[in-house]
Amino acid sequence: MKAALLGMSTRRLDRKLDEILAFADIGDYVYEPVKHYSSGMVVRLGFAVVAASDPELLITDEVLAVGDESFQKKCIRWIESFLERGNTLLMVSHSMFLVQKLCQQAIWLHDGKTRELGDVFPVTQSYLAWHEEKNAAERRHRRSLQGTGGQYRVSEFSLPGHVGDDIVIASGSDLEAEIVLHSPDGRPPVALVGVMRADGTPVYGVASDFDGVRPESLDDQNYRFRIRFERMPLLPGSYSIRGHAMDPEGIRLFDTAEIRFSVSGESREMGMVRLPHRWNGNSSSGKH
Repeated sequence: MKAALLGMSTRRLDRKLDEILAFADIGDYVYEPVKHYSSGMVVRLGFAVVAASDPELLITDEVLAVGDESFQKKCIRWIESFLERGNTLLMVSHSMFLVQKLCQQAIWLHDGKTRELGDVFPVTQSYLAWHEEKNAAERRHRRSLQGTGGQYRVSEFSLPGHVGDDIVIASGSDLEAEIVLHSPDGRPPVALVGVMRADGTPVYGVASDFDGVRPESLDDQNYRFRIRFERMPLLPGSYSIRGHAMDPEGIRLFDTAEIRFSVSGESREMGMVRLPHRWNGNSSSGKH
């Protein structure tokens, strides 16, 4: 019936039957009534029939969320071949990896409305950043850490050249931070600066005493530190940078300030940072 609805004749279906059953790979269950199938089996058989019908337009809804890994890989290979032939794919999915891998344009739907529309990378990066913020909301303790009650405290914390709440930094560009720490006894405190993903996962942190850095003295009680992260290897996403005030011995942490920012760019890589690498062998894209 599915094949008939797709316009396949009985003769064509007979010719394609072995191909369909091999693609679905549900074994002897093919001889059972469809009402006895699991939802995954139904989708596998349905996708196999669609693949055999050779459509020009394919609309899928979380099809690749079912089946085992080998079936998912088989579907991805078929979709890539389908797209290479100049056909059109409309895919509904919560997997940003698959969306970035298979799509050129993306629509982010939220509460039944279009929240963002455009090239696949900016849209999916915004979607992932939103989820990172959502998951981190309960754990974020920035406000409780900030304050003026500590002996050593953060007087100012900024990213020179960037103002406002929507700070965007291009992937691979430099990031400079400036922090002014207050000292009640005139002894230069230690500055600790760290970069974190929006969900609180630490990426990198370094303290001024690690590198033997002494701050610029603004007056008897305020000291300025500057740090530059060159060619930031962060992958696109949502992050924050924290500046901490520590005692002169670098043992106790007294105060914290935080600035959120996002990294823009196009990337199908996974994780938080881009590691320098080189593939051995031929590369169709010429990338290393």
